[in-house]
Amino acid sequence: MKNLGEQTWLQVEGREIKGTVLEVVTRGVKATYLLNSQGLIVAERYPVAGLGEVISVYGDFRTIGGVQVPGTTLAFAPNGVLLFVAKDLETKLNVTLPADTFKVPE
Repeated sequence: MKNLGEQTWLQVEGREIKGTVLEVVTRGVKATYLLNSQGLIVAERYPVAGLGEVISVYGDFRTIGGVQVPGTTLAFAPNGVLLFVAKDLETKLNVTLPADTFKVPE
């Protein structure tokens, strides 16, 4: 893991997305995380095959079970075009799932 210092990545709805940047390499794949002053991951850059380096921006954080969870994710292509917006309508932690939830179909 490398600390790359303070950076500004992009502007979203007139607000600069900036913070401390950490670079992590796992199994040869690099991901870069942008942390705000509270230590929350507010954005990340990661490679997507055939597209390049995508930036996901997280917002609308709320506390669920003592954990800060983003309620909104925006993903941007390398050229800055918005790819998608995901809004979390409901988050539950430590939910008991039915036994066949991850059963592989035959």
